[in-house]
Amino acid sequence: MIDLTGQRAIITGSSRGIGLAVAELFLELGASVVITGRDVARCTEVVARLGDRHHGRVVGYPGDVGNKDYIDALVEFSSTTWGGLDIVVGNAAVAKPGSVSSVSEADFEEMLRCNLYGNVWLARAALPHMIDGGGGAIVLVSSIGAVRGADRMGAYSLAKAAELALVRTLAVENGRYAVRANAVAPGLVGTSAAAGLWRDEPARFASFEARNPTGRMARPEEVAKSIAFLASPAASYITGHTLVVDGGSSITLDPLMGTHA
Repeated sequence: MIDLTGQRAIITGSSRGIGLAVAELFLELGASVVITGRDVARCTEVVARLGDRHHGRVVGYPGDVGNKDYIDALVEFSSTTWGGLDIVVGNAAVAKPGSVSSVSEADFEEMLRCNLYGNVWLARAALPHMIDGGGGAIVLVSSIGAVRGADRMGAYSLAKAAELALVRTLAVENGRYAVRANAVAPGLVGTSAAAGLWRDEPARFASFEARNPTGRMARPEEVAKSIAFLASPAASYITGHTLVVDGGSSITLDPLMGTHA
């Protein structure tokens, strides 16, 4: 039921982790994708590797999503390259530890620019292309921290929660144009970005595993499948929704993330 044949997609933060898993799955499902990331060498390597299997359907455009000029250029490049734009996945993120009251101004500003402003700019730039093409899908990758309180990552969670309001607003404003907007809120995922949470504190991680109904953290490809569903025609009547992908951790206490009942 999930078929992306002929769909043209931008996936931010797709040179590693969840974003890379999304790119790989989208290509397998028939889409053409633009790989992005701040590491130029890594983007180049990923495009070359994926291009060996999906020749002509993957290109790269590295840069910083916290820069509006880059976002505008990324969307223009993508639309020109593929002749249109159907799907945008806002996955790139910056996560800095700290509560709302303790985080530095510089770290908070960086998280807002990447996690919120970047996705606002991305949607604003992409929408005209989607509307001209008869519709499209926007999927933002938020966090379980957006729907639970988190003292260790409070400022990050605040920025990610704003993404959920963004998809609801985009859904209401653009449903008439056949543009859908949704979000996924992953729990702990086995990526290099989250390694500090599960490698450096084994006792807390063991407690997380014991309390999570599935007994484990997610694999990036599991989150990618949820994103592919929301981006596909299989989710044609779903918009403004946040899909929690956490193995059930949000229905239990999660000591690893420092959340509270």
